[in-house]
Amino acid sequence: MSWTDYFAYSWAWVLLILLPVLWWLGRSRSRRARQLARQAAGLLGWQQVVGWSAWRRQMGLLLAGLFLVIAATGPQWGHDPKQRVAFGRDVVIVLDISRSMLARDRSDAQSTQLLSRLERAKSYLADWLDVLERRGGYRLGVVWFAGQARLVCPLTDDYQHVRAVIELAHPDLWGPAGRLAMSERGAIGTSLRQALEVAVEAHDPAARDFQDILLISDGDDQDISPADLADQARQRSIRIHALGVGRSEPAAYIPGPNPQEFLQWDGQIVQTRRRDDLLTTLARVSGGEYIPEETASQPLVHWWVHTLSREPKRAWSPFGPPRPKQQSEPFFAAALLLFLVALA
Repeated sequence: MSWTDYFAYSWAWVLLILLPVLWWLGRSRSRRARQLARQAAGLLGWQQVVGWSAWRRQMGLLLAGLFLVIAATGPQWGHDPKQRVAFGRDVVIVLDISRSMLARDRSDAQSTQLLSRLERAKSYLADWLDVLERRGGYRLGVVWFAGQARLVCPLTDDYQHVRAVIELAHPDLWGPAGRLAMSERGAIGTSLRQALEVAVEAHDPAARDFQDILLISDGDDQDISPADLADQARQRSIRIHALGVGRSEPAAYIPGPNPQEFLQWDGQIVQTRRRDDLLTTLARVSGGEYIPEETASQPLVHWWVHTLSREPKRAWSPFGPPRPKQQSEPFFAAALLLFLVALA
């Protein structure tokens, strides 16, 4: 932030060149007044006392002029109380909706019912959104991905809309084309690379240094390693935090398109494991944090309390850039008071 940002009319500083002129004029006038006073005192036989009164007048007028110049520059800092200002960060949620996320490999914390990875991810996000909604100030975006990636919710502070988008997330939502089975690079299955590319581009450059990506996935990536994308995100000051859902061992089976069937490839049942190594690398390279879901019963709330909530936050407003508060009044008041002291 430049020093000129603290003044609405920084060009008004050129008025400072008038202060030496006023000082010279004041001294000339004071000198002539003293000469006349000495002459009158000599004629009347009085003793002329010169010093403090003249110095007080000159310094009072000079300082009053200085404060007037400062007031004219429109000093501004803080935030205009008439404009609603929020403090938070921008977080793009990158949610894996590949078919491997339908694998049921952990039970609900409140029951013994097996839930899919996607169901648990939605539950963790719902808990976190409850906390964020009470806190406010954070903008959220949502990216769905499998073999391809789509930005389904640009950055917004409308948490109800974010909830609705997350609740709709499912591999079969868009029909056969929406299953995202084939990536543009030709890999079958999930592509974290495309997900990160879309998430990075979804961020607002104006919010640099206050941006994060929250990747929620089992890490079952079939594309080439996306670690270089994590490094690019780091260079743009965007950190990737990864919530790993699923189990690394034993392997789980992926439900097929028909009930009571498992997904098969080349006559073999497809197995899926959580890739802790890949998710850890993505978080480490970008400067973020990897959170296995077994970290806590509410892993995203735990992560937010211990990590994200402690990070620096930016001031922003849904009605445009925050306006600083004008601070000219105290300087005008000081100038008036100094004028009165000088003329007393």
